[in-house]
Amino acid sequence: MTANELPYFSQAFPFTPMGQSSDVQEFIESQLPPKKEALALCETYFEQVSWIFRGVTRLQVMDDMLPVLFKEQEATPGEDYSGPHDLALLFVLMAIGSLVRKKPSNSLGEHYHQISRAAISLQPVLEKPSIVTIQTLHLLSIYNAMSGSDLKSETSMEMTWSLITLASHLSQTVSAFPVDRYINPDLFSSVDRSTYVFSLIHKPVIL
Repeated sequence: MTANELPYFSQAFPFTPMGQSSDVQEFIESQLPPKKEALALCETYFEQVSWIFRGVTRLQVMDDMLPVLFKEQEATPGEDYSGPHDLALLFVLMAIGSLVRKKPSNSLGEHYHQISRAAISLQPVLEKPSIVTIQTLHLLSIYNAMSGSDLKSETSMEMTWSLITLASHLSQTVSAFPVDRYINPDLFSSVDRSTYVFSLIHKPVIL
């Protein structure tokens, strides 16, 4: 796969296009920046944005996701953070971080945003969604609003609304399952999870 083929998968979101998803995931993994840069962008996100969106914890990203995605350690049994939706979550975090860092870069943010969309399309969003799936959809809606793209066209504004609405509906599906089916209770307590799901369910009504 080449960079020229990436938009094919990005534009297919939220559907999964035909093709070798393993090849695409391998290419997406090759687009990860050096870990130092990824850490810096994630730190910027938590410093500047996490007070708005508390659905992703620093512990989840820094201690559990990054070491696995950068192949520094094996995933904890029952907690595999190496899937396409985990990559999508990391890339959208870095996309938002790129927008709010000391020297903002819209082009870098959009680059990571497109990779995030391509990554999330590699695994069906509607089939057995996880908390990570919902977190990613929610952050994609936030990126779309923060980047200003939702002000450029009516279609883009609809995308922001559609993403948060989809995340809200899927959160109701996930909330029907036990906590430990999708997440580590030590990482994301049942109280935090319930609050997050509740806020998502009601967010479209508030918006």
